This record gives sequence, structure tokens and C-alpha cells, in this order.
Amino acid sequence: MADVQCETHVLVSSSELKGMVSEITNLKNQVPKVLAEVFDKASKVESLEKALESKCKEMEKLKVECQHLTAKVEVWMVECEKEKEDKLILRKKVAETRQHLAHQAEYCTAFGAAACTLLWRVSRSEDTVQTILNGAKVEEFFTLTSQTLDSFMKSMIEEGKRKNIDEEENQFVLAMAGTITNVAAASCGREYLASTSAGKIVLDVFLQLLMQMGVGQCIKLKTLILMALYNVTINCNGLKYIAEKNGVANLLCWLLQISEKKLKVFMNSWKDG
Repeated sequence: MADVQCETHVLVSSSELKGMVSEITNLKNQVPKVLAEVFDKASKVESLEKALESKCKEMEKLKVECQHLTAKVEVWMVECEKEKEDKLILRKKVAETRQHLAHQAEYCTAFGAAACTLLWRVSRSEDTVQTILNGAKVEEFFTLTSQTLDSFMKSMIEEGKRKNIDEEENQFVLAMAGTITNVAAASCGREYLASTSAGKIVLDVFLQLLMQMGVGQCIKLKTLILMALYNVTINCNGLKYIAEKNGVANLLCWLLQISEKKLKVFMNSWKDG
């Protein structure tokens, strides 16, 4: 039997056909625009994908750098902790060293006060003074005396008029000054003070101390200095050296006018003692 093909036909009205044709035409016209938008979106998507890929790579790089920096920070933190521990150890050592130096200073001051007090007493003899001046360390002794007296006066000025001066320190300074006074009481001692560089430095320090000490301050030390300067002026060279110093005459007159009564009382009590 022959195949029978059945075709189905749909009847469409003329108006509907026109509408369909119009719609198809409209769709055809929209196709280029839609395709353009699709291509544009596809291009943008591709650009965004590339940007995203770049950002991912950048993020990965930053992540590696961050890990590297984190490792460095950890190392620095360990080093910082070690430095803190080292600083604590150093501070402890510094505190111990300061304490040790303070003990050493106290010991040296006490020892110096005792030794110089003995030297002060034995230097009352002119023969002893001659022996001292013939010693190998005489120049060093006069230099140390100058430095000690100068340092003592500077500390007095920096700290103001101290009412309670350390007894050992005060005795040390007085003993050194007293020894110089006894040296100046001997003719050979006066000549040494007036003619040697070490002796002249002591005289310069004495004069400087008189200028710096206020009224009523360090009366004992001031008296010893004045006695030493008086003894030195007995020597012609000593008198010439002191007289050539600017302002010495006015200074001595001022000291005697201001402190005359106190000095006289002290010098009398000193002689009686």
C-alpha cells in the first residue's frame, strides 16, 4: 500500500498573519542589538575574569609576602624578648656596679680621711714637710689635693648650701687642706708652693674656693685656706704670685670684713684646741 501522508493545515486570519509577520520582523530587527549586547557582556565577563585572575595572583603574592612578614615579626619578637631579658640583666648589673662603686667611694673617702688626718698631724714638723716634698709622689699628692678640693666645691655649688655634709668627706677635705697649710708653714713648703706648677695649681684652687664659698659656708675650710695663703705670702715668690692674681686684694678684704668675727673666734678656738 502506498504511504499516505497527512498534512494538517491551520487556518489563520489575515490580521493574525500580519501580526505574526510584524512580530517576526521586529524580532529580526532586535537580533543584532541583542547579539551586540551579548558580545559586549561576554567581553566584559572576559575582562572581569582576567581582572579576577590578576587579583587572585596579586592576592597570592600578598599572601606570600604576609607570611614572610609574619615570619620576620615572629623573629623580631623573639629578638625583642631577648633584648628585654638582656636589658634586665644589664640593669641589674648596673645597679650592682653602682652599689659597689658607692661602697668603694665610701671606703676610699674613709681611708683618705684617716690617712690625710694622720698626714695632717705629722706634717706639723718641718722635717716631716721636707721629707714629704722629697718623696716620689709629692706632685701627684698636690694634684689630687687640687682635684679633690675643686670637686668638693663644685658639688657644694650644685647641691646648694648643704647643712649636713658627710662627716668623712668633710674630714677628708679638711685634712688635705690642713696638710697644705702645714706645708706652707715651713719655709721649704712655701718655696715649693710658690715655685712649682703643682704648688701653684693648689694656690689657684684655694683662691678659687674663696671666691666661690659664701658667707658662713665652710668656715673651717676657709680658715685653713686663709692660713695657708698667709703662710705663702711670707715667701717673696709666693707673695708676688698671689698679688698678681686679679681681684685677690678685694676678695681678702671682703672676706675679712664679712667674716672677721667668725674667723677670729674659730682661729682662737683652733689654737686653743
